[in-house]
Formats: sequence, structure tokens, C-alpha cells
Amino acid sequence: MKLKRITSLLLAAVMLSTVFSYVAFAAGPDASGALDLEGLFTWTVENGVLTVLYGGDEAAPMPDFTYDDNEGEPVQPWEDYIKEVESIVVSGNVTAIGDYAFYNAFSCSSVTLPEGVKSIGECAFQYTHKLKSISLPTTLEVIEYSAFYCSGLENVIIPEGVTDIGRMAFGYCFKLATADIPSTVTTLSRNVFLLCPRLYAIINRSQSVAVFDQGGEEMVLAFNKVSANEKYAKYLDLELEVSREGYFNVDGDEALYNEIVRRYNEFYGTEFSDIEELTDSFYGNLLPDSLVGDYVTLYCKTGSAQQSFCEENGINYVLIDSGENYCVHRIGVNNYIAPTCTANGYRGGAVCLVCEKVFEEPEIIEPDGHTPEIIPGTPATCTQSGSTDGVKCSVCGSVLTEQQLIMPLGHVDENGDGICDVCEKEIPENEEYTINPIKSVIRFFATIIDRLLAIFRKIFG
Repeated sequence: MKLKRITSLLLAAVMLSTVFSYVAFAAGPDASGALDLEGLFTWTVENGVLTVLYGGDEAAPMPDFTYDDNEGEPVQPWEDYIKEVESIVVSGNVTAIGDYAFYNAFSCSSVTLPEGVKSIGECAFQYTHKLKSISLPTTLEVIEYSAFYCSGLENVIIPEGVTDIGRMAFGYCFKLATADIPSTVTTLSRNVFLLCPRLYAIINRSQSVAVFDQGGEEMVLAFNKVSANEKYAKYLDLELEVSREGYFNVDGDEALYNEIVRRYNEFYGTEFSDIEELTDSFYGNLLPDSLVGDYVTLYCKTGSAQQSFCEENGINYVLIDSGENYCVHRIGVNNYIAPTCTANGYRGGAVCLVCEKVFEEPEIIEPDGHTPEIIPGTPATCTQSGSTDGVKCSVCGSVLTEQQLIMPLGHVDENGDGICDVCEKEIPENEEYTINPIKSVIRFFATIIDRLLAIFRKIFG
């Protein structure tokens, strides 16, 4: 009986050790789950990557979510992890990105969407502050309300095939500089580009809709130059007050302005106290007038609604009938790029950050060249290998001369006493050793001569 108990305890210990080994060495994702009862939509969060996978054969939309549980829709199942997610990947035969799907993904800098997606839901990527760019699927047709509201997008190209762009879809995108609207757009809701202070160029390829034609509804604008504010205030019937040497305030809802300031401070980590102080900071942040012009420029087709709207309201526009691939050239200036040991450096120059066209060649600064530094070698011993001296660059760390391996020297025992003449250690019986060959020969003949002399003495007394 006692033997059986001992056997059972040992078996239980083995089983527990197996379980603990699995837990320790086969760790799974940070979190995972399913979005539907059938388990066709699954999700995982692992190493900062949120993956949503649809495994069904028939195309299907993602479920819709909400930012709280008061509207009848569920909250994101990954809500506890979304603020730390750095990359979002959606895969499978998905037709729609759900409302609020990736809302509050503050740290996300990369989004991958599959071909087949036709719509991006309300507030789907709202507050993705670190998302600088996104490649939208060519199958996309609808971008819903506030889809990319307060994101970090710097340039946006909306693909051909999109017909509807919802209200404030790109509102509060403080870093947005250029936007490209395709010819297929037939519905452009109000305030699509609400408060995009760095927006200076919009390509509108559509014949039927006009950007900023809001039908008289109020729109808040914040641009760098007074001339722009005066013109926009005029055609949108807004009151504009110029203050402090050309900076401005637009008369409107103070609560809205406070919210703008709060969002901006949260986005950039700044501490602006009011809308006037915030807009004051925009001065000088855009490119020079010689490259950009006084205010946002609209690029449009001949005979389009956009052209008519611009002419009626005295807004600057450029016709782009000459080419579908027209670029507004967001110019970046390289002030200084330091040379390395082997690569050129650059000073000055100007290049388009969108199409990479070079407008001004920079001054080339020759490489500095490597700075050699000796890598000390290690002498070999009787039993340990060593290495020769090497050379590396003390600046970039590149190895200029490889160190060579020196094999162990082996023991030396010239007098045959079993003690190494070099390291003075006892030589193991099974270990090979060397002796001086010349001395060995001399010792051999000396021994023979000694024996011959001894024999000679015995014979001749």
C-alpha cells in the first residue's frame, strides 16, 4: 500500500513538472480571442502586434464596436492592450473595418489592410497618433465619419474607387500636409479636413465635389498666413479677428477651441493655454512662401466643381489635366547630414518628400575615412589557442584586419622528465609533447659514445 502511494506521488510530480515546463517554455500570445460565436474572426496581441484574422470562405465585415458600452455595441475585446499596440494587421476575406475597431491605438505606427476591404468604419483609426502613412486597399469605396480623426498621417492618397468620404474623416490631423482625392468621389461631407494646420496642398481629381464647399455651415480653420484666413473667413461667412502682428482667432465655440488645445497638447506633449497661443506657434512651421504660396492650394480638373468654387470665392487653384500622376511636391530641405567613414554627407539641397524629385542638388561632403585602432592579440600557450593583432575603426567599429587564430603550442620536454620546459607543469601521460630534435640527436650520440668508452675501458683497463 505504501509502495503504491509513493508511486502515485512520483507520477504526479512528473506530470506537474511537465506542465510547468510547458508553461515556462511554450508561452503564447499576450492575449487572444474570437469576435464571433463560430470563431471565424480571431484576434491576438503578441509583441506589440494586434492581428485580426478572418478564416471564413465567404467575405464578411468585421463587427462594429464602440468606445463605451452605453450604445448597445460591444467595446473592443482588445481594449486593455490597444494603447500599447505598435502594429495592426488585418488579414482574410474582410469587406469592412468595424466602427471604433482600432480607436485609441496611440502607439500604432503601422497598419496593414487586405485587398477586398470596401469600407472603413466610423472612428476606426481615431487617435492613431503615430500613424504617419497608410496604404489603403484599391477595393476601398467608403471612408466613414472620423475614420482617421486626430491621426498622425502626414500625406494621404485616397485610391480610385472611393465614392464617399465622411464628415471629419481626416479632421484634427495636425501633421497632414497633402491630400489626394480620386476622380470617383461623389460625396464629400463637411469638415473632412477640419483643423489640419499644416495642410497646404489638396489634389481634387473629382469633377462633382469641391473641397471646403460646406454649404454655409461653420468650419474652423487654422492656417499659417493671415491672407489665407481672411479669404476662408470671407467665403465661409466666419468672423475673423487679426491679432498680435498677424496671428488670428476665429470667432466660434470656446468649448470647441478648448478641446482643440487639449487634443493638440495631448498629441505633441505641449502646454498651450488657449487657441491664440496654439495658432501663434504655427508661424514659420510651414515651408517658405517661394515653395508653397501663401495658403493651401487646390489642384483640380478643368470644368470641375472645384474650379468653379475656387473662382467664385477667389481661392488659389492649379489645373492638373496634363497628368494623372501630378505631385504637389512637399519639399524637404536637408540642412546637414553628417558623413560617415565610408558614405558621403550632404549639406543643403531640396527634395520632394512624396515623389522624391530633386529640386536642388545638395553639397556633397566626402567620407571621413576609417580611424584605425589595434585590437590586441592573445598569445597562445601550451594548451590554449591565441590570436594575432587585428585592426578596427574606432569610429564605426568596422573590422579592417581580421585577427588570425594561433593554435596551441603544445608542451616541450627536452630532458624527458615529464615536466614541460615552458609552463613548468606536469605533462599528462596521454598528452603529446615535443622535444628539441637537435639536442635529441646530440644526446643519442653522446649516450652511444659513453657506452663505447665504458666498454673500451673494461677491455684495455
